Amino acid sequence: MIWIIGEYEERIDNADELLESFFETFPEEPAQVQLQLVTVTVKLFLKKPTEGPQQMIQVVLNNATMDTDNPDLRNRAYIYWRLLSTDPELGALPVMPVQATSQQAGHCHTKCRHGF
Repeated sequence: MIWIIGEYEERIDNADELLESFFETFPEEPAQVQLQLVTVTVKLFLKKPTEGPQQMIQVVLNNATMDTDNPDLRNRAYIYWRLLSTDPELGALPVMPVQATSQQAGHCHTKCRHGF
């Protein structure tokens, strides 16, 4: 469910409310769920930088950096925090990669088939 919210938050009116319910149990969630929550919250914050997601990003990054023994989770949260505090556009790169257009993909496919 978390992944779906992250992928389609622009179509889900209450995406921030749906994610909030997971923050209450964040410390008890499995590592994969925690990692996904961090990523989806960053994504939501970047796409909807309103007050709700701004508060959510603070909560999730605090939880992920202060209240965990998982080094992968802590490192990912620190990386996002630093990127977002330095330049939000850089913070978007890991969570919202630029997708190739169909024309670019076709060009690559042709080059790959013919050995560049």
